[in-house]
Amino acid sequence: MGDGDAGVGLQGQAPRAFRLSNTQGGGKGPAPKPPQPPQPQPVKETVNPTIEPATLVVVVTKKAKDPASGKTEPYTHPKRQAITLKTDKSFDGTATFSCDKPDKVKFFTAKKDGTEIKIDGTANVFPPKKGPPWNPGASISSGVTIYVEGAGPSAALDDITLKLSLSGGSKTNGPDDKATVTSVEVTLDIHKSQPAAATAPALSQDDKVHAGRNLLVQNKAKQRHRAKLVIQQVKPAAFKGDLVLKAKNGHVDAFADEKTKAGEASALPFTVAADKIPAQRGRCSGRRARARATRCATRGSSSGSRAWRTRPIW
Repeated sequence: MGDGDAGVGLQGQAPRAFRLSNTQGGGKGPAPKPPQPPQPQPVKETVNPTIEPATLVVVVTKKAKDPASGKTEPYTHPKRQAITLKTDKSFDGTATFSCDKPDKVKFFTAKKDGTEIKIDGTANVFPPKKGPPWNPGASISSGVTIYVEGAGPSAALDDITLKLSLSGGSKTNGPDDKATVTSVEVTLDIHKSQPAAATAPALSQDDKVHAGRNLLVQNKAKQRHRAKLVIQQVKPAAFKGDLVLKAKNGHVDAFADEKTKAGEASALPFTVAADKIPAQRGRCSGRRARARATRCATRGSSSGSRAWRTRPIW
């Protein structure tokens, strides 16, 4: 027999040959099972932040200093625009709302008055499962509406970026959502009285609001002077939209020319495309004056003994 063979013999029988085989585990039991692959981890649901609408336009609130009180206060109150912050699924982490130009826009809890929401790392943060200090019961999962007000003019269209980001929580957080804002400033100037209307300077912003310009009621001979109003180029100049000039009451009217003309019609309401208004270059005169300026005159009694004070609202 060769190596690895063994001879076994029984009495009265011819010997038989056997070959020994290798046995795993030293021959002590069955071979162990191979290791099982790791169980796949459950996939986390993804939650995404959203800001609606994705783009909006606000108008700058104008301010002037009251000489009597010394306080600088708003004299225009343009409509605030609403935005909604929310997630597309329930969220149990932290949501943070931010703005890259908080000097250009402000945020409030209401359409009018309300509490200002500052971008200070506290008021603009929604902690897990509760709201910010100004509304502890608010839920970013259900949606929160805040209101945007213009504080300064944009340098270009859509140059203000709002962002809503998510962190923490039990789900996978989606990418930040963003929205853009254009803050538009409009200005209406009223000029001082003659002798020379073409060179008469405009009243300062403080004076045009708190002092104003006196106008005599027009008489039958049409001898009363008209005041010059100038609609200035909007900021940003690339903004496309219409500006509409209206009288707040029936005490004043506006016309296209400085001197009265037979059969002339009121210029109000006066509508002009914002991107058609050129930049101010020196004094307003000639054809440019007719395109950019209207003349304000009073209405009412023709006795000549009555005067109205005119204040632009922009």
